[in-house]
Amino acid sequence: MYVYCLGCDSKLEVGEELYGQICSCPKCGAEVSVPRKDEIAQSLEDAIKPRERSVQQKPTDKKKTNSVNNKPQEYKPYKSPILSFIFRIDGLLSIAVAVLAFVFCVLGEVPQAKREFIIYVTAGAIANAVISFGISEMLEYIAKTAYYTEKTSNQLCQLLERN
Repeated sequence: MYVYCLGCDSKLEVGEELYGQICSCPKCGAEVSVPRKDEIAQSLEDAIKPRERSVQQKPTDKKKTNSVNNKPQEYKPYKSPILSFIFRIDGLLSIAVAVLAFVFCVLGEVPQAKREFIIYVTAGAIANAVISFGISEMLEYIAKTAYYTEKTSNQLCQLLERN
């Protein structure tokens, strides 16, 4: 049989001669209580009984429900958050500004002082585009994680209710 040390979380193998006794963990020295054989049998019976009861129950014709709010469980397809879409539009507009500023600087006859300003505007627009696309992707990943976590959690609750 195996027991776990509460001091260091080690899995310890113990023989029948140690049933019902307290021994020390060889790794950390903490006291480990080994259950008696009748305690083991009782805990196994307790673990099996709920399973037998759930198997003997007759299935009902109720729709599958969410265990949290008892509403019928419907999984809507994933939709991107609107804020992610807004940041993507901002990134695209920033790229358009950068391209137009660069074209204006190269093709137009612009004095040197204004040329430097346009280069700074171009660099700022490119930096803004990179940041906007990064925020958009981050929001997308957060939303997907939340969506699939909730979906998986609900499915696990349904499985546990069946068993």
